[in-house]
Amino acid sequence: MTLFLAISVSAAREVILQGKSDSGKTVKLNIGSLGGLVVDDTAEIAKIGGSLEVPKFEKVSSGKVLKVFPSFSYWHFPDADKENFVEGQKYSLNLRRETIAGREGVTPSYKVKSFENAKAKQALTKSQVSKLPQDLVMKNDVEQTRIYDLEDPDNKVGLNIKEISLRNKSDILLDDDYEEVKFLRADEAEIDIKQKTGEYKQKIAKEQNKAQLKSITSKEYGYEQLYYNGVRVRKPSDAPSSIANMSNEYYEEITKKSDIPESTKIMIKENGPLWSADMGKEELQTYLLKTGIAREKVRRENSMLFKSGNEVTLFLGSNLTSNYTNEDPSHQSNGFTLGLAYELHLVRASESFSRLSIDMLIEQGTLNVDVGGINGRVTYGALAGHLNYYFYNYPHSRNRVSMYVGAGIKRGNGDMTSINLTKDYEYEVLALPSLHFGAKYRAPAARDYELYSSLGFGFNFKVSVETTKLQAISSLDDEISSSTTINNVKADIGLSFFF
Repeated sequence: MTLFLAISVSAAREVILQGKSDSGKTVKLNIGSLGGLVVDDTAEIAKIGGSLEVPKFEKVSSGKVLKVFPSFSYWHFPDADKENFVEGQKYSLNLRRETIAGREGVTPSYKVKSFENAKAKQALTKSQVSKLPQDLVMKNDVEQTRIYDLEDPDNKVGLNIKEISLRNKSDILLDDDYEEVKFLRADEAEIDIKQKTGEYKQKIAKEQNKAQLKSITSKEYGYEQLYYNGVRVRKPSDAPSSIANMSNEYYEEITKKSDIPESTKIMIKENGPLWSADMGKEELQTYLLKTGIAREKVRRENSMLFKSGNEVTLFLGSNLTSNYTNEDPSHQSNGFTLGLAYELHLVRASESFSRLSIDMLIEQGTLNVDVGGINGRVTYGALAGHLNYYFYNYPHSRNRVSMYVGAGIKRGNGDMTSINLTKDYEYEVLALPSLHFGAKYRAPAARDYELYSSLGFGFNFKVSVETTKLQAISSLDDEISSSTTINNVKADIGLSFFF
């Protein structure tokens, strides 16, 4: 997990130095095109120190790849010294291309001039302090606001400072009064917007890589501290005492403020933390209950846990009891089941039913049953329904284990086959009662306090006890039982999705 965080936080690759030049500025690294490198990649390289959990990075240099092979590459780091690189040592390679991946495109800004006359134009374009791109030349005299930024304030000739952005070479420039200011591009080859944009992104990526390495290195507790402040723990006791959880402190402060009525806020403002110091235990308890603070606190804590929705579970089960006879050597296995269930949380109808749910199940399975000295293999399909009661947490609780019991009925049809039978027979399958005990855990796809997440997944485990009756519905040509009842126990595991 720590290694994943290390890679994700800084778009870094751990590489090994395989060789270097006499100057130490050109090196060979054990990463190539198979590792994701491309021609013209640029990066920051840093020494790796410390431990895996608490790494320390020492920046060496910025550089560019010279040549890329499948499993290795040559790099040039112009600012590196020979002693910076040691063959066989591990380094962190931060690729700028990966750092800026996903960023919104940037628009380069240009500084341009507006001239009053040809004399001013000639003076400025030929001036030593001029910054005018040669492809921006005034078409004719204009009376609008003058545009440009002169480095030499004593050399201004009726000019005003202004910065504008040009996305395309045909963009129209407007002054402060929205009057058109026209320019003629005489030498278009000298300015490459793509090149300028690339240079800008390279600069941003370089600074970001440096900042990330510095941030990680500055953490006393390493990655744990870097990520911990952004993740809220469920209980304060889960928080390491050595690291302050800024996320928990923030949400506790917000909850504290929102849970207190205005009258109490006034008391707290006037008396500070001692606002309840003169209240006895029972008096304070009565006050909290009557003002609704206690009830509101519980309601708000539960509101994020009790988001109800649609829940679908895929079950895979195995029968635990042996319902066959040893007299017949064929079909001596317990059988298995595969089911798809939909669970309806009754809290959607009323909060009074918050611990209840109804599930509907489509099941396909096999049973090997003794039907009078012969083992008949029953392959069946059935529909089932149960009313469930959650005695530990709720059917819609999130990030918690919920436990439940349920009772219902299952009914379907199946075909019985055996090598000892002259033909196949059709049987009716009825399980009444169908009882089960289970536990499940549901997790949202995103953190609830950051995003209203209606998607998630969960795990379910249950044990079922069913009194199952098999009744033949076709005429029997063999001497077997037309009706048999078994007590079947089975275990199911399930993967659920809710939305």
